[in-house]
Amino acid sequence: ALVLAGGKSIRMGTDKSQLRYREGQTELERMVAMGRDLGLETFVSVAAMDEKLITDAPQIVDRFLGLGPHGAICSAFLEDPNAAWLVLACDLPLLEIDTLKSLVEARDARRTATSLKGVSKPFPEPLITIYEPKAYARLLYFLSLGYSCPRKMLINSSVKHLELVEEAPIANANEPVERERILNLLRQKTS
Repeated sequence: ALVLAGGKSIRMGTDKSQLRYREGQTELERMVAMGRDLGLETFVSVAAMDEKLITDAPQIVDRFLGLGPHGAICSAFLEDPNAAWLVLACDLPLLEIDTLKSLVEARDARRTATSLKGVSKPFPEPLITIYEPKAYARLLYFLSLGYSCPRKMLINSSVKHLELVEEAPIANANEPVERERILNLLRQKTS
């Protein structure tokens, strides 16, 4: 698994990987724990070696600078080109282990990737996706065309979609207003 923690979190105004939504864990800690609960060797993607990250997971330093998640995924393939990488973002506070187990069970290694997609959404969620080894060449190809968005590659490749009727697990918290909405949902669940 590759947990993306190298973003600048500009819209949120604070590091999204260090936010806490429940049980005292940061989102980074929670995502690393879910990767490990799936039995996966779990890495943290960072823009530069970061001694301050509170995790014992090994770090993969971004070697495709300034390309965001696309560069992070390519950097993971440089680390291990034969691995299928389950990519997880730190801005998905409603994502639970059961959804990830379903994704892993639905995996189709014959495809370029297996991705979650909300039934009301036109496109797959690129940051909760299993990228097969063959995805690396596709990611580089799209990069050569000037596209540094993994979603663009997914839309134009052979991808299996696990469609979610209940779309809460793919709700992003990128801005303070989204974070507050998700915190309110979590409070309602526990009361």
